[in-house]
Amino acid sequence: MTPHLAVDAVADALAKRDPQAPAWVVTEGLFSMDGDSPDLAALRAVCDRYEAGLVVDEAHSLGVWGPGGSGAAAASGVRADVYVAGLGKAVGGQGGLIACSAVMRTLLWNRARSFVFSTGVSPVFANLMLGQVRAAKAADTERARLLELAAALRSALEQCGLPAAPGAVGPIVPVLLGTNDRAMLAMQQLRQRGVLAQAIRPPTVPIGQARLRLTAHADWPNHAVGCIAEGVEAACG
Repeated sequence: MTPHLAVDAVADALAKRDPQAPAWVVTEGLFSMDGDSPDLAALRAVCDRYEAGLVVDEAHSLGVWGPGGSGAAAASGVRADVYVAGLGKAVGGQGGLIACSAVMRTLLWNRARSFVFSTGVSPVFANLMLGQVRAAKAADTERARLLELAAALRSALEQCGLPAAPGAVGPIVPVLLGTNDRAMLAMQQLRQRGVLAQAIRPPTVPIGQARLRLTAHADWPNHAVGCIAEGVEAACG
């Protein structure tokens, strides 16, 4: 495992490995705790240089970025070797997918035990998910509004003296509060105000980096950003 977002460390690790051994670089398109995104173009270049495969988990970026909501890799003009994505977030369903080559599919079919022993989805559910995927693909207006609201929320929180985590982009807006007690108290007070914001604590995040994890929604009314920022300020004061 290399330090977060450290492309140079990935390159160093690949350079030191046995050149005959297969290697895979695995990253997320949008990290769920810090709300930041890797330099996928740089990672693709490093993988190509050292003949490594690139796996991008688009769980939080599918439906948010890229043409038709196709994800962070597409938004960066990058083609990954394997894509992993969930259907329970922007697509509004459940389950997930792996998009890959036929060779990789055969390997997973025979070696990924959690998949081998899982129950396949029903045809009805598969058809429902296809409709959800098409709806998400067509939601360009909603995508633009989502990113505008997220940027406005980060700006409003900064004006309240509660900036989001450095580097945060997209709809995930983490507010670092430090201690577990402060994060839990803020979460409870926000719920009393009608705002659902999850407190995230160690070991999910490093010790001393407990936070509120806010997530913007495209269907928020125009006044929501100000109300949420005021609520967070009052809860965290």
